[in-house]
Amino acid sequence: MKKILLFLIPCVLFSSCDDDANPTIVNNTVNTNLAPELISQGGLRISEMIEEGENKTAAFSPYLFVFSANGVVTATLNGQVNAGTYLLFQDDGQTELLMNFPNSPALFELNDDWYKVSSNNGVLRFNDSGDILEFQPQ
Repeated sequence: MKKILLFLIPCVLFSSCDDDANPTIVNNTVNTNLAPELISQGGLRISEMIEEGENKTAAFSPYLFVFSANGVVTATLNGQVNAGTYLLFQDDGQTELLMNFPNSPALFELNDDWYKVSSNNGVLRFNDSGDILEFQPQ
């Protein structure tokens, strides 16, 4: 009887979860149309960063961001490299970029999931609840 309960409890718990909480993720990065632009040879710079209505572009534009195919992103400023991770995935039909820089307080505001808005001529624009993040090639 205990074995049956141990089996049924997780089944009930997992079946009650909402599918929206489980995005489609394959091999750390999903093969989307955005991936080739994100993994730019020369790296990317933030050309616009607006958070809660405040323009924070000047604080982030000096960093050079390099996204690798294995889910690692580095942000380099004055020779100092800040390593983080990223995940590019589809959720509810939208492409999302999730970044995490766990050891870099200066980049903390980028630790979020950003929804792709547009991709034109190498310029990648993301939004999250009104916050704006835009990358452009180096």
